[in-house]
Amino acid sequence: MTQRFSRRDMLKITGAAFATSLAPKLHAQGAPTAVVIGAGIAGLSAAYDLQQAGFAVTVMEKASFTGGRMRNDWVGPIYTTPHALGVLQGTKEIFSLAEDVGIKEEFAGASETDAYMIDNGHGQYQVSLKFDLQQALEIPGFTPETRQKLMALKPELDKFKTEVDPAFCTTGAQYDDETVEEYFNRILGAEAANQFMDYWVDTFLDPWGLTRDTSCAPVMANISSGQPFSAPRGGIGVLTRKLGDLLHVQNKTTVRYITPPNAEGRHTIHYLTSTFQRRSVTPDVVVLAVEGKFVPELVQGLDEQETRYFKSIDFAKIVRVAFVLNDKANPLEPRGMAFIPRHPSSVGKKVWFWHTAAAGTEHPDNPPRIYVDLHRSPENIGQWQASGKSQPDYCLALLQELYPEFDATSIVDAVNFGSDELAYMPKGFIRATADMLNKQEKSKRGLYYAGEYLAGSHTAAASASGRVTARTIIKHWL
Repeated sequence: MTQRFSRRDMLKITGAAFATSLAPKLHAQGAPTAVVIGAGIAGLSAAYDLQQAGFAVTVMEKASFTGGRMRNDWVGPIYTTPHALGVLQGTKEIFSLAEDVGIKEEFAGASETDAYMIDNGHGQYQVSLKFDLQQALEIPGFTPETRQKLMALKPELDKFKTEVDPAFCTTGAQYDDETVEEYFNRILGAEAANQFMDYWVDTFLDPWGLTRDTSCAPVMANISSGQPFSAPRGGIGVLTRKLGDLLHVQNKTTVRYITPPNAEGRHTIHYLTSTFQRRSVTPDVVVLAVEGKFVPELVQGLDEQETRYFKSIDFAKIVRVAFVLNDKANPLEPRGMAFIPRHPSSVGKKVWFWHTAAAGTEHPDNPPRIYVDLHRSPENIGQWQASGKSQPDYCLALLQELYPEFDATSIVDAVNFGSDELAYMPKGFIRATADMLNKQEKSKRGLYYAGEYLAGSHTAAASASGRVTARTIIKHWL
């Protein structure tokens, strides 16, 4: 009996053969070879599209897991989403990719995940990363003059929605000459702008770790989309898990450095295997899908423009602690509240959000717990660092102010979620990114870049970056 293989099977076989040997040969059975460095959603998206086009693809990932920030995982005793919580609905590239790999229904949003109650010192109201002008007009504390001036946002929202794609920040490069604060001051006037930024804009920026100094282009693109962020039915990691199954991913593989191109334009990757053996490979194409700030230490021979661009990249920081409770302290009734960064109370100025979670939420084996998230501005994070306290000690003191009846003896463990958040995009960064992408798209080369910093500070943008980079490579090489 003759065994039949589909085209996808053959691509997997040739890709795996190249990956197994990782020999520095130029082609595997006539297919151009590609090594993608980084198994986050950007790298996996690029790798999948390259494989579908006929490339023999290997993905190298230094971590023991696949998916990067877009995954469900155990963090100590808690099964959770360590980073990305949802996906912006209506962003075409990532949803079409989910459909291509056969998980359209699993990836569809189960519900809006970003709505929460917030206290601004005047009252409590529900906010969401989905902006609704009519709901915003009902926020307590706005003066009649502010409400009247907010109507001026309607044509601005329509303009950004028409012209700027929230998954491709460079489509808004023409608006990259104002910060968020400068933009709203110009549109609304200083007094109305400050109220609007205090009571709503900051509540949008804070979860991302962004500030009013962020370029208005990516912020207004997201606000104007009118789309909610929602969690896929199969969990945030359903797409990266599926892509990991369809691709050859080498985990625990650490890239040490990438040399400049040889006479044929190909770069050599020097790396460590999972057993710390030194190896090298020279594929036709390298896709570097790591956080942009790591590029200068990995790539040799960057020119002045590239060095300046990559060294300008930084990430917001998270301080988040989960206090694990004993079974007797299982919070049957949900408790918690979010606060604006300029809240009149001293504790509200420090804490973005605190909330309880009963045993079994997110995963049947999860323990009862209480989360405390600090406001993510550099100044607020700096106050914690200057305190000299650990994250749990600093956050516990704040929790006890917010929840006086809480008995700290119920705590059996504390889990730190402190880490990098999303890429900063200050004024001027979008134009610099557009210049980098124009350079990358201009002509055939051996090294390409992909990642959220090239497209927008969210998961769907990272996937879009990977897919656009793959299409550029396919155009150049095929």
